[in-house]
Amino acid sequence: MTTILESLLEKVLIQEEWQTTRQHAVREIHKVWWEENDNRTEAEGLEIVRLGLLAKEQEIAVSVGDMIASNWVNNSRFVEALELCKQVLAVFQDYRILGTIANAERVLGFVQEAVTHYQQALGLCPEEELQEKATILNNMALVFAQQGDIPKAIALWEQNLEISEQIGDVQGKAATLNNMALVFAQQGDIPKAIALYEQNLEISEQIGDVQGKATTLNNMAQVFAQQGDIPKAIALYEQSLEISEQIGDVKLKATTLNNMALVFAQQGDIPKAIALWEQNLEITEQIGDVKLKATTLNNMAQVFAQQGDIPKAIALWEQDLKISEQIGDVKGKATTLNNMAQVFAQQGDIPKAIALWEQSLEINEQIGNVQLKASTLNCMAQVFAQQGDISKAIALYEQSLEISEQIGDVQLKASTLNCMAQVFAQQGDIPKAIALWEQVVSTLAQISAYSNLVTALGSLGFTDESNGLVYLAQAIWLTLRIQAPLVDTILLIRVLYNKVPQGDELQAVLGATAMFFCKLRGEGHPQLEELQEHSFNMIAGAASAQGIETEEAFGNWYVQQRLNDPDYFLPRLNQRLEEIVGDGWLFDRSQVSMGE
Repeated sequence: MTTILESLLEKVLIQEEWQTTRQHAVREIHKVWWEENDNRTEAEGLEIVRLGLLAKEQEIAVSVGDMIASNWVNNSRFVEALELCKQVLAVFQDYRILGTIANAERVLGFVQEAVTHYQQALGLCPEEELQEKATILNNMALVFAQQGDIPKAIALWEQNLEISEQIGDVQGKAATLNNMALVFAQQGDIPKAIALYEQNLEISEQIGDVQGKATTLNNMAQVFAQQGDIPKAIALYEQSLEISEQIGDVKLKATTLNNMALVFAQQGDIPKAIALWEQNLEITEQIGDVKLKATTLNNMAQVFAQQGDIPKAIALWEQDLKISEQIGDVKGKATTLNNMAQVFAQQGDIPKAIALWEQSLEINEQIGNVQLKASTLNCMAQVFAQQGDISKAIALYEQSLEISEQIGDVQLKASTLNCMAQVFAQQGDIPKAIALWEQVVSTLAQISAYSNLVTALGSLGFTDESNGLVYLAQAIWLTLRIQAPLVDTILLIRVLYNKVPQGDELQAVLGATAMFFCKLRGEGHPQLEELQEHSFNMIAGAASAQGIETEEAFGNWYVQQRLNDPDYFLPRLNQRLEEIVGDGWLFDRSQVSMGE
């Protein structure tokens, strides 16, 4: 009707009358379609915005336009949100629309534009609109954090917290503490991150914000998983899942399922991980959360690639890329291109891999995503190393290392040092490799990344002939306290077993421990039978070395040695490991508590 009347009335009324009519019309339509309507539709809202812009009714056009655009951003419709905001900004420069367009631009990769619009929004935000100002500061901080400018991000979050305190916005304060904690965890300051998460949980409990509580539990779980405390991580994820089901927050439930699946996949329980991802995908389809769907497809693809099902992995990545293209998620696209490139490199299609990495690097340069840029350089370096171009590989690793140092990403730094160490080890420069792995251990110990620390100590143990026992003993000492992947644990035990003198009682204790871990952690593991066989062979070898030949003698010896009693052999193993290490510890033992 509005379009029909427009063409008729424009010929009859003079400009001033016509504008007054437009204003009256949009006010009435806004009242009927929006203010007094409990069943608003998107189409009606967009028509109100169109008429509000024509009639120069700023508050109507902006308030409705911002509500629609913000909803689109929350539902991954970033391109549509961007276009709608541009239409409004062509007529009115309003702080709300500037903040919303910046939120869309941040995801779409228009980083400088986002920063400019956030700054303009801050400049135009009325003094009394403190909550809006706090929100803008929080979102700006996220951009600077992505670019690696952590001091700038923290400074903005501190301004945000000051405002939240001033206006008593405890929910806003909790959200900001959560974002800060994520950055501190990435920087390796785990105690600081956990302290912020605990403050956040306290606030959520006080105000009854169960959704905020569930989100925080989710984030804390990721930190504990990184530290290797898998039971603690799973317990927190299950609490989060329980809350999300109670309050009917299916999006949060899907996010939690995705995160839990990643933990199970890292532990080698692929069927469990896939089952959780399939639940996640079912939910994302129902609620139309295409961004989370893309993330899940990417994670599943990586697991299928590791399992050797490359066609399945590529098919999932192509679905993921298609979604990223549709919604304009350039950061997601760059991540997927990087992952696909790794698989093509493993398949031997190096030109294809390099082309994908270069696309990923180009996107990362555009959007200022220095962390992903460094990861991509890392992956490219590995390929050049495998191709024998060691100087090119080292140059790329050094670029990656420089970025990780600049942004304070200790996890990335450790990963890069580890890769460099592997190159030097393969080149036969063992002293250089050992020196780098010692840096890796020191770096990982700083951030309590005990799962990765086990791997780094294992690499040192394999490489250093003179001091290998000491490193392996520390790695296995850690596996008694954290839940390292079962395959890695049994391999480490086997390597130490082979280094121990034949007939040493430690061999039998190591075999019994390997069997114990298979029983404790092996349910559903695809390689369980093989790992049990390796474990039993260690015990049989230890028995044979002590002159045990018959089945009856073996049974008696097994009981006499108390190899059926974990309350005996685990403390005994712990004691022997600590004796082997002596004063050679590379990390602070007092920070690691006894797990299982």
